[in-house]
Order: sequence, then C-alpha cells, then structure tokens
Amino acid sequence: NPHIIAIDNELKKLGYSKEARAAKLGNIGVETGYTYDYKQQQQNGKGYGLYQYDFQKPYYEKYLKQNNLQDSIASQVGFTHEVLSGNDSVMGMNTNDRVALQKALTESKDVALITQIFSEKYEKPGVPHLDRRIEEANKIYKVLQD
Repeated sequence: NPHIIAIDNELKKLGYSKEARAAKLGNIGVETGYTYDYKQQQQNGKGYGLYQYDFQKPYYEKYLKQNNLQDSIASQVGFTHEVLSGNDSVMGMNTNDRVALQKALTESKDVALITQIFSEKYEKPGVPHLDRRIEEANKIYKVLQD
C-alpha cells in the first residue's frame, strides 16, 4: 500500500522507532478501515483522516492555517506529533496520557504495548478492536524497513 510507505516515511523523518511506527500504523489501519487514506471519512460519524479526528478537527484546521499547510499525510502526521510532543498551542492533551504515550513511543520495543497505549491514550475509540490494531501493527512491523 503506497499510503503506508508515505506515512512511514513521515514518521521516520520525525525520528520514530520501527516499533513506534508499526504501532501508529496499526492504529491508523483500523481507524481508516485499512485504506490508510488521509481523506478517510468515518461512516455515520464525524471522524476524518488517518487518526479519525473528531473533536481534534478544529485544532487540526487551525494548525493548517497557522502553518500555511494543505491537508496531507505529512500535515496529519505532523499535527499529531506536535500534540504528542506537548505543543499545547496546537492542542492540549492530558499530561498523564501524554507522558505515558511519550514513554512508550520513545522507550518501548514492544509493538503490542505501544499500539495499545496509543489507542488508549490518544485515539480513545468507542470500540477499540485492540486485537485488530495489534494484529495490523505486528503485520506491518515485519515489512517495515529500519
């Protein structure tokens, strides 16, 4: 899937480990119904994009405008990275969730654990389908380049 490669390249530029990239991609897979399309619209809902932005969407749109960016894979990956990095001018996030997520993303080598923490602390889906997220992350991990 060319989308997976493009998303992985953006995550790589931001310095994420192979494990963290696979975990994020596993979540994105489930969030987008495995299309990995940054324009993915949630069926019967407001979710949009790789991370299915819902309440985050106005923050994302403000981020695009302030940085003179177009909606794209790079913009969505960059926005989420800024939020996770603690850039509260972009969008505030619960500090405990952020700390737990940063620790997992930067220190853990356990793809399943990172996938779970990203789902629980950032995505917070109504129906997690955690087994699917982990299965997809592990599948992607096997094919990612270092």
